Amino acid sequence: MKTLKMLSYLKLVFIVPFRVKRQFSSALYITGDKAHKTFAVLTPVIDFEKQLENKDVLERNFKARQLPLDIDKIEERWKFFHDIDIQKKTLELTRIKIGALVRELMKDEEANKHEIEKYKLHSRLVKDDLNNVKQYFHNLEEDTMLILLNLPNVLHEKTPLELVTLHKFLENSEEKSLSHMEIAEKCKLIEYIDPFTCYFKSDAALFEMAVLNYFRHSLLDLDYTQFSNPDFCRSVIVEGCGIKHEEKSKVFMLERHDQSKDDVNRLHLCGAASLSSFMAYFCRHTIQQSYFPLMYFSVGRKYQPISEKTPKNLFNLSQESVINIFTSTLEEEDILDEVSKHVVTLYESLGYHFRLAYLPANKLDESESLRLSIQMYSNHLKDYVEVGNISAYDSYLSKRLLFNYSVDKERRYPKIIAGTLVNIPKLLGCVLENNSVKSASLITSLLQKFMFV
Repeated sequence: MKTLKMLSYLKLVFIVPFRVKRQFSSALYITGDKAHKTFAVLTPVIDFEKQLENKDVLERNFKARQLPLDIDKIEERWKFFHDIDIQKKTLELTRIKIGALVRELMKDEEANKHEIEKYKLHSRLVKDDLNNVKQYFHNLEEDTMLILLNLPNVLHEKTPLELVTLHKFLENSEEKSLSHMEIAEKCKLIEYIDPFTCYFKSDAALFEMAVLNYFRHSLLDLDYTQFSNPDFCRSVIVEGCGIKHEEKSKVFMLERHDQSKDDVNRLHLCGAASLSSFMAYFCRHTIQQSYFPLMYFSVGRKYQPISEKTPKNLFNLSQESVINIFTSTLEEEDILDEVSKHVVTLYESLGYHFRLAYLPANKLDESESLRLSIQMYSNHLKDYVEVGNISAYDSYLSKRLLFNYSVDKERRYPKIIAGTLVNIPKLLGCVLENNSVKSASLITSLLQKFMFV
């Protein structure tokens, strides 16, 4: 009778209309109903209960980022999911206990015939309700976990509400310039076809070689290790880095003609010099504590979709030559200050005006806790353009993709600082507009010196 009362209570619970319209299926969190057709690479660490201990911090985070999120509704959703999970486990335990009781009664089947029939009936009722609960639960579980996985990273204490300039080198010219596209076409420096197909020619090609050569050798001198990464990664890595893997405006997706729409194990073009390609290597990777800090960089391409409405210039390309750095440490502040000093030294040697600034919270990606923006001035746009950035991610990426180290057999998650140290097309665009004011020569004596370092 107690079991039947519990079942009646469960049936009342499941008429509650608590559903969220799902935007996409998760590749990072695979529920039990999909495990038979999709391999679960990992189960991300979701410490929402711990975050709720500082609910006011979450609210300030949402407000600073200008995100339309209601922490009370998210908490309510989490508690509802938690309650249903308890009830599912209760049904599973009840079924096991009834099975054990029936097996015990079967030792004297004739004497306990009536009792056996009664418990078998209860077992069928529990089984039916458990199946119904599981069907509902898997949808509820994925919806809830997607909400939690889409919560933004905790903000770094240095993240401002308005842009803060940290360092400035030289002064920017106020003289109006032609656009870099006009200058480049006039000097026959580039051949632009579309955002994905843009060729550097003549001095522009030498400029690319010189700058990449300079940064590569400088990083090696600073004890960074060069990494060779793949250009492709799977959906689980993309989502682990905080990008919705099914949004074609966010990431390139390679599709087979026979691929199912429900398949979440897709391949994406991200580029060898991207955060995703680094995290593909460190996913489910355990590093000895003594090896930290890790300091790596990769030279190569970075790919991202570009809207057709975006202005056609070097500031908006789908394919870019970049140098990406990846550092991981136990103490974020020390490495962040060190990387900032490296950026200043590297860019001042180029001899062009630039500034370093912390971007405000509402300009950050959801995965970032802090972004140090490297900006050069566009004499045509009369505004600053980001030619590089260094972002702090705290342990956000490590927990999602299980990049870890061990202390006394306890798994812990390192902090990650990574970003595009230099974006060649954007740098070239700013240099062209700057040089149209100062000099007709693009490859200065400074860059010639770096060509064969």
